[in-house]
Amino acid sequence: MMPLRAFFAGRELLAPVMSDEEWLNLKAQRPQVRLCCCDSTGYLRTSKLGTKHFVHGKDKICNWAPETWQHLLANTEIVRVCQQFGYDAKTEVSGSDWRADVLATQTDRGQLIKLAFEVQWSSQTLEETAARQAKYQRDGIRCCWLFRKLPTSPDFSCQDLPMFKLWLESKDALRVDAPSRTLTLSEFMAALLSRHFKFASHYRVRQTQQVKVVFFAVFCWRCQQQHYLYYIPNPGYYSECGIKINEGAFGDFDSNFWLFRPELIQAVKNYLKTEGGQTIRMGEIKKRYSKTVRRSYMSFGCQKCDAIWGDHFYFEAMSEAWYGYIPTIEQDLQISLNTPLNLNSRPHWCYSPTGSFCDIIEHETKQATACYCQ
Repeated sequence: MMPLRAFFAGRELLAPVMSDEEWLNLKAQRPQVRLCCCDSTGYLRTSKLGTKHFVHGKDKICNWAPETWQHLLANTEIVRVCQQFGYDAKTEVSGSDWRADVLATQTDRGQLIKLAFEVQWSSQTLEETAARQAKYQRDGIRCCWLFRKLPTSPDFSCQDLPMFKLWLESKDALRVDAPSRTLTLSEFMAALLSRHFKFASHYRVRQTQQVKVVFFAVFCWRCQQQHYLYYIPNPGYYSECGIKINEGAFGDFDSNFWLFRPELIQAVKNYLKTEGGQTIRMGEIKKRYSKTVRRSYMSFGCQKCDAIWGDHFYFEAMSEAWYGYIPTIEQDLQISLNTPLNLNSRPHWCYSPTGSFCDIIEHETKQATACYCQ
């Protein structure tokens, strides 16, 4: 056990935020401090990584489970950032039947905001996490959990139970996996307290997208005229918070959804009118009747005779282009969505440093930090 909080001479000491000079001056006095975990005496110590903390006396037995140095490092960073944002942050704070790794409080417009942070470096089940979370909710505390091993799949999101994956990049650098990117722990905490996280009920797709289109030349099976087709190597659009929404891939292809979306067809047409695209001759993309399947569907066609490029033959030609047997021309096109596009409605923690969030649940209220909205 490596406590971070203690009392000495009637003053509360929070080891991680004490200056080096203050720590060394106090340590030179060889003081016996009173530890908050078990109300026993303890001493000052600095870890191999330079983290200030307290230790129990040799003969003292404390029932608390020992903390790992990773856990200690995380608590230290959380306290530091909370205090930078004006919170009164303490470690190892006890309630009636709970003990928070970090409890941060702040009065905002006459309302007391209480935020708890739990760092779970060892395994813990979802049921146990939910039970502990219920105690915080009962006492009006909003709690965020940082797990080394998430008790659920990474795609799980719940507004009442914020959980994020915490991992060690190096011996003194902790990182947190946000939905669309990875942040250092300090960056994550700063974003959280700056209201850059909100809980969204579903994705909202960006109105402007950048899509890579690969054009490749083929010869018409009917008239032998050369013309071009295209494929999308990485189909999918990005949400407002930067999550790639990929409905269909090379092995699970939905041509009607991605290849022939109206905004993509329009972007291709616009490119073909430019100086760089004038050498690419393409037939019209439209519905054509296929004698093979005895129905009409959206398809490529010959630029000269309008013969259909059926799905089977398209996939054969696309595979050759994909593996480099056919010369290709790659072009990044800007796609403009004229109407909202909901590709995959899934609740998620939406991170945006610019405030461009996905759609927010209707009953969300504005609080000190959006991560803990009730």
